[in-house]
Amino acid sequence: MRMLTSHPAHDWCPYWSPDGEKIVFGTDRTGYCELFLLSEVIHVNNNNDYHPTQLTHNNWAVVNPLYWTRDGETIFAYGVGGKGENGANLWAVSAKDGSARTLIDFKGSLKEPAYALGFDGKCIYFPLWERIGDLWLADLSPE
Repeated sequence: MRMLTSHPAHDWCPYWSPDGEKIVFGTDRTGYCELFLLSEVIHVNNNNDYHPTQLTHNNWAVVNPLYWTRDGETIFAYGVGGKGENGANLWAVSAKDGSARTLIDFKGSLKEPAYALGFDGKCIYFPLWERIGDLWLADLSPE
């Protein structure tokens, strides 16, 4: 086992690129949630000298990478908030420059894509849930 990141912030949801050369992951090490890339994982020296690079600059409240396209050029991600406060959406993120475009805009709705995604080269498949709440009462008094 090798430690790939060492930072006081949280790193989560690592996802290998199709060629096995990179790992994308979410982190809050900038004060916001962003996607970072580890590019030298396979060819690193024995000192475990890894240097992740910041891929996105969107100031998300939450972002999770979900899927790489087969060509390795695009990462589909679930992101909440960010520039323009776009709600909880699915994003296409360029693996080259980190630019992100909204695939589906759920801004202003209670609908939210779940953290799972499938892609067949043409269509994205994902679960969609709706934030709905009911009030409940639990009586904790002894009988």
